[in-house]
Order: sequence, then C-alpha cells, then structure tokens
Amino acid sequence: DSEHVVWPRRCGPEAASVADSLALARHLSEATALEGGGSPRTVQAPIIDLNESQVLELLLEANAPLGAAWPCEKDQTTPCGACDGSQRWQEAFRDLGQAWPWGEIQAV
Repeated sequence: DSEHVVWPRRCGPEAASVADSLALARHLSEATALEGGGSPRTVQAPIIDLNESQVLELLLEANAPLGAAWPCEKDQTTPCGACDGSQRWQEAFRDLGQAWPWGEIQAV
C-alpha cells in the first residue's frame, strides 16, 4: 500500500554502506511525512545481495517504475547507456529476455 515502502539495498561487505543505507531509509521516511503532510511511511530497507537481473525481476513483478532503481551514473533524465550502471542494467534486461526500454526510463 502507499503507506509502506520496501526498498531493498545492496550494500556489499562494508559496514559503512549498511549504515548509509539505513540513514537514507530514515530520511526517505521523514521526507514522505513532509510530502504527505502527515505521518511518515514505513520504509523497510532489507539488506540484500541480489544481482541486477534479480533486482530487475523484482521491479517488474511489483510493476514498479524502472526509474526507481536508476541505473545511470550520469546526471541526466534518461540513462546514457554507456556508463557501468547502464551497461549492467542492459545486461539484466537481456538476461530476462526483455528489450532495453531505451528512452522510456525516467529518473524518479
């Protein structure tokens, strides 16, 4: 529902990355309270170790906007297609037998 957000985070082996992810989840929760003018949404940020194909599969199953897992490392509104992040997402689409939705992904 709209009061509950699940935001899986891939942090790797560094404890600082886990702490940063938890801090981001807390800030996201607080920001939703400001946006909605009420109480904060519950944000669950499970620490996961999924590859891009598995994350993409979860996004597709949840019918979530693909821009919610922004792949591009460039500061622009659509993926550049050339950076490491974009390349990994293109490979994930290929792994799942999906066409890369070039130009349809917008940053959320």
